[in-house]
Amino acid sequence: MYRINQLEKAMNKEEPANSLPHQKHSSTLEQTSRITPEQRAIITDTFRMMEEDSRRNGINIFVRLFSEFPNYKDIWPQFQGITDSSLMGAAELHKHAVVYMHGLHTIIGSIDDDHTLAEQLRKIAQAHLRWGVRKFHVQ
Repeated sequence: MYRINQLEKAMNKEEPANSLPHQKHSSTLEQTSRITPEQRAIITDTFRMMEEDSRRNGINIFVRLFSEFPNYKDIWPQFQGITDSSLMGAAELHKHAVVYMHGLHTIIGSIDDDHTLAEQLRKIAQAHLRWGVRKFHVQ
């Protein structure tokens, strides 16, 4: 657990604003290469269990996120008009949960290849930046 926490801290470290894309990729690659084979196995096994009921687990992740951080619902335009009491049954949340779990599937599928994993993380991070999701939201 200590090593996973260290990895999280290292990955949340701010990068210089003027760093080049290949430097950012290099930084991500440096961090992903720190994940041990044992940690990769734990992550893969855990996700395998989550994937058994992927949509429900994705929905539960977002319901919990929005209950703990209600203002995060405003990040996604499709959730802004939905009342909290209606959110769990909303088609928009179900669709987003499927997309979210697919993204996790992509990440976990590349976990044994640091270069591919770094590239997948970079793509997902760029997609989140377009919606205004920043590091502090994730932290």
